Amino acid sequence: MSSSSTRRTTAGVVFLTLFLDLVGFSIIFPLFPALLEHYGAQSSGVLSALLEGIARVFPSADPWERTALFGGVLIVAYSGLQFLCAPLWGRASDRYGRRPILLVSIFGNALSYLLWFFAGSFELLLVARFLSGVMGANLGAATAALADVSSKEERSRAMGLVGAAFGLGFILGPAIGGLAYSLLPRFESGVGWATHPFSTPALLALVLSVVNWLWVLLRFAETLPPEKRGRAGDERTANPARLFDARLGRPIVRLNGAYFLYTVIFAGMETTLAFLTAQVLAYEPQQNGWLFAWMGLCSAYVQGSLVRKLLKRREERGLALTGIALLAPGFACIACCALSGLAWPLWLGVTITAFASGFTVPPITGMVSLFADPTRQGTALGAFRGVGALGRAVGPMIGALLYFFGGPAAPFAVLGLLACLPWLVLRGVPQPERHRA
Repeated sequence: MSSSSTRRTTAGVVFLTLFLDLVGFSIIFPLFPALLEHYGAQSSGVLSALLEGIARVFPSADPWERTALFGGVLIVAYSGLQFLCAPLWGRASDRYGRRPILLVSIFGNALSYLLWFFAGSFELLLVARFLSGVMGANLGAATAALADVSSKEERSRAMGLVGAAFGLGFILGPAIGGLAYSLLPRFESGVGWATHPFSTPALLALVLSVVNWLWVLLRFAETLPPEKRGRAGDERTANPARLFDARLGRPIVRLNGAYFLYTVIFAGMETTLAFLTAQVLAYEPQQNGWLFAWMGLCSAYVQGSLVRKLLKRREERGLALTGIALLAPGFACIACCALSGLAWPLWLGVTITAFASGFTVPPITGMVSLFADPTRQGTALGAFRGVGALGRAVGPMIGALLYFFGGPAAPFAVLGLLACLPWLVLRGVPQPERHRA
């Protein structure tokens, strides 16, 4: 296989793998109200006990606020497992190669969607989500495979593809969940190992995972030759403190800090958005699906096209700072929707926020890859993705608590003000050598 063909195949595998990882994280967002209604109707089980406990402790809380709090808890469990496992997958890929790690993790992800397809009980849904969190933590291995076949001059533009996958998965995941649930035929509902009204989104995710696994099996060539495989797996970067350890390199530590803060803010926004639209605008899953689809299209355009062109003549650091600066006005518009009950500030706010995401993720990813040692790409990018997973665990809980105690506008107002923190951290990161004289 020629080098250009290898790069194209690698890029396609990485794109689909990362896209599915983020779909697994976000596909459930617009379904939370309907999920709780469906599984809550079952007279006994974990969900009934949890909802009754929340109602007893906070009897005056609005039902929407209790729903948002529970949704945050469920997302924290998924992302917490992804955080713990992302560095492990990255280190394993440095030692054993990218291909076997991708095959194992993608197969496990497909199995999680199969379990979700038959999750007639809430307990089985939890098992499926937890397995998806573990197996969807292969982001470092997938990103490192793309770095293996990209020169330093091409690295940041290649990471624009990673950013596009994240933008689509992070935002089109909810669109897939909402539209599949609303527009496609639903399966019969049962209890235990049975289909349910949410089996259709699970089936779509399962089909995409099977396609991805077959693509890796039949077309993906190993990108890390044996002589370049390191022993970096001895470092325990699954420890949260180690993700900011100086041994990763000072620039990477600061980039991890900036990305963690950014992800906390963005995930806190995204996981509470569907609750705001349902409570304030009476949006159903279908309308939320269209909203997230618009966000995904905007973000994918910026990350997959606009940023890749700008990186030919602009520095990564400047683009990322611009993106983070856009978070505050975007969130302010969404908060105005919560306060006024008008739809247009919401759509303006999510458009600005999608552009913010597009300008932020690819440049920071590229900077991490450029600063990392070539034999430790999997470890560095695995730790970086672990930081993202940690942010996606912390952010939804913060957003849910703000929503629970402060109402629909609180998460967006507070998180918008906090957007200055990742901007300040990123200001202290030097520009990688690609643009130095």
